[in-house]
Amino acid sequence: MSSSDGFAQRTVAIWGVGLIGGSIGMALREAGLAGEVVGIKASPEAVALGAIDRAVSDPAEALDSADLIILAMPVGAMIDLAPTWAPQIRPGTIVTDVGSTKAQVVAAWERHLPPGARFIGGHPMFGSERSGVAAASADMVKGARWILTAREPRLEALIQRLGATPVPMSPTEHDRRVAGISHLPQVVATALAAAALQLDQQGGGVLELAASGFRDTTRIAESPAHLWSEILLTNPSAVREALLVFRQSLADLEAAVEAGDQAAIEALFARAHEARRRIPSTT
Repeated sequence: MSSSDGFAQRTVAIWGVGLIGGSIGMALREAGLAGEVVGIKASPEAVALGAIDRAVSDPAEALDSADLIILAMPVGAMIDLAPTWAPQIRPGTIVTDVGSTKAQVVAAWERHLPPGARFIGGHPMFGSERSGVAAASADMVKGARWILTAREPRLEALIQRLGATPVPMSPTEHDRRVAGISHLPQVVATALAAAALQLDQQGGGVLELAASGFRDTTRIAESPAHLWSEILLTNPSAVREALLVFRQSLADLEAAVEAGDQAAIEALFARAHEARRRIPSTT
């Protein structure tokens, strides 16, 4: 099968048909890029919403026929499933995932896959603070950067035809980078919202004054706790490194405020403005 053939007449199995898996399934079906999209242990809602063609309760039923398998459950579950299910993957099958950390997931699946099957870590860079297939949309995939930990022409071609951009990157480099632009913002937003609640409980009347700025800054604080606890615990070193850098920025700002140093405060704002200007456009 050439890269141009892709998976158009093949079976794609998605294990975990929620926000991300559901969005990918919708995009595949909308573009006609799979012969059939099968959801493993998916809800009837996933079929009704058009995320998959059909659901199966037995993973083996889908894994036996799939040419591409997409793991879209929390990263802890991906790692736990590897010893049982990776050895059952057929030769020639490509397995990928959508997890927010890569090193531990890739290592777990590569360790147990039989010869002839291949695991390629993946991370499509889109999402929402909402969860579940009801929040899924094919439009989320379009324009996204999609990190892959190894080169695979068929998978790269599929991602491009979905309107996303494949980006090659090692698992370690991925985990280092996303710690700064994904994991750190989640930790900061969560800590900020929790701190505001504590201030409100101590003195009252704090949260009732919150407006769009606070809502925008803490939007992702509503993200699922179980999902993010697994992400943080599978990328501890890089997250700690990012937190050290953030603490230093916070300490610099605190020192400038305490010293009444307006120039130092404005210099920190200037660095923040530079960071905002360097964020790539998704349009």
